[in-house]
Amino acid sequence: MKQILFEIPIWKGLVNCEKIELISKDFKESFESQTITSFNGTNIISNGGKNYLFNNFIQLLSQDITIQKICNFKIWRNIYNNSFQEKHNHAGCHFSFIIYEKINKPQTVFFHPSNDLIGASKSNSLFKQSVLLDVKQNNLVIFPSYLDHMVKLTEKALTISGNFDIEL
Repeated sequence: MKQILFEIPIWKGLVNCEKIELISKDFKESFESQTITSFNGTNIISNGGKNYLFNNFIQLLSQDITIQKICNFKIWRNIYNNSFQEKHNHAGCHFSFIIYEKINKPQTVFFHPSNDLIGASKSNSLFKQSVLLDVKQNNLVIFPSYLDHMVKLTEKALTISGNFDIEL
């Protein structure tokens, strides 16, 4: 009998990017990869846009979690133009999200939390160490913030990313 001890859920849905009403300014090259981002810049989202996003978050997550409130919300944009983003996570919050505003080809890779141990124990032929996420334009993906991920070399893409906590 097979039993799954630990699982790592992600939630995926579709959004209308125009309804998010996000204005991002002050883009800079950031992180080790020098990704062009508004992470530490100015990101203004309308109340209607925030409500639209929160409703989408709650709709997706409520399949598994009863949410009372979304809090500690942060949002930004990343521009990929023959660029990438190194392996990282968003520790310090419950959930992270990516919205694929403009994308030609999926390039986000998620890593198993025991990726290094799987490789060190020579078990990589038995267990997946990483997964290339299957996404399209206007997909919203929510995932636990502890989950390592990266963006492979990408010719052209625009994403909206962010973090949030929940109250149960």
